Amino acid sequence: MKEKILNSKFTWIALIITLVISIIVLLSLNNNKVENNQNKDKNNNLVSNDNNVNNVNKDNDKDIDKGIVIDDKEKIEEKVSYNFELKGEKNITLYVGESYVEPGFTAVDSKNNNLNDYVKQTGDVDTNTQGTYHLIYTLTIENFSKKIVRTINVVEKEEHTLNMTLNGDDIIYLNKDEEYRELGVSAKSGNKDVSSNVKIVSNYIKGKVGNYTISYIYKDDLTSKTLKRNVIVFDIDSYFQVLENAIRINLDDNIQYVVLPNGMTNSNKVITYNISENKVYSFTIYAMNSKEYKKDIVVNNINKDLDNNNDNKNGNQNNNKNNVDKTPPTGTCDKILNYNGTTTFKVYSNDTDIKFYNYNNLKTKNYKS
Repeated sequence: MKEKILNSKFTWIALIITLVISIIVLLSLNNNKVENNQNKDKNNNLVSNDNNVNNVNKDNDKDIDKGIVIDDKEKIEEKVSYNFELKGEKNITLYVGESYVEPGFTAVDSKNNNLNDYVKQTGDVDTNTQGTYHLIYTLTIENFSKKIVRTINVVEKEEHTLNMTLNGDDIIYLNKDEEYRELGVSAKSGNKDVSSNVKIVSNYIKGKVGNYTISYIYKDDLTSKTLKRNVIVFDIDSYFQVLENAIRINLDDNIQYVVLPNGMTNSNKVITYNISENKVYSFTIYAMNSKEYKKDIVVNNINKDLDNNNDNKNGNQNNNKNNVDKTPPTGTCDKILNYNGTTTFKVYSNDTDIKFYNYNNLKTKNYKS
């Protein structure tokens, strides 16, 4: 009896264990099925996302080909460029002791945004010490970077002296048929010849009587200078006038003196040279620069037959009686202005017979001026 009861107990225990194992197996199979379904859904989602990404990339590639970039918010943005450059000169020279003034720089993007805050400047300049200095400007923004260098040369100031002189006389005298030839100047700045940098300004007109000015102008960063030359053009022919029995010479301040045909010199402004026959009378004129000019005067207006007829009409006896010298004397005279308001004329004559032309001999007479 006891054995039957034990066997019955073992049988129930075995059934219960079998049932538990079955339940565990069923549960395990069910869990595996659920996991498989979940994994399948995940794979489907991944495939779907890949397709979406591919579609988006394809659309973006199309837009990029068109020059358009679409961000996550589907906004269209232009490509940004940058303008970065120095203001003023890249190479600057200063003298020791001068102040350096920073010219600055320009930093903007294509949207005209100011990018100065993104620029870093490095380097120093000591204008009290001779040398070469470099200032470095660096623009760095996002993926863009650029450097620019400015060079400052600090040099000792050389002693600056300008020497400029005229070549030739400062006053040139020319007869109107002469042509002015430019003599130029000699100019040196320190030890450097700068004659070619001198500007010449002239109002000279060839062949026209007058006073002209030639200006020579030099100018650099440190100094300037101007020299002037006068060109005086005169007409020698205008000085001479042929009268009936004399040649009158009217001089001006451009002439020093005249050598007369008889060899005598005269510096008076008005000269009367008496003539007695038709011939060529040669004069030599000396300008104020001692330049010599020759002038020949041809006289053919003296009528000797008329003089002879007059002599015959009046009678030789009358001429001898009066002892008149019909041949005009030659000579010179000086005019002196006295302090008391009178003018003194000193006359020098080579004629010894002065009974008719006695005023031409060495006489002095005062006239109220």
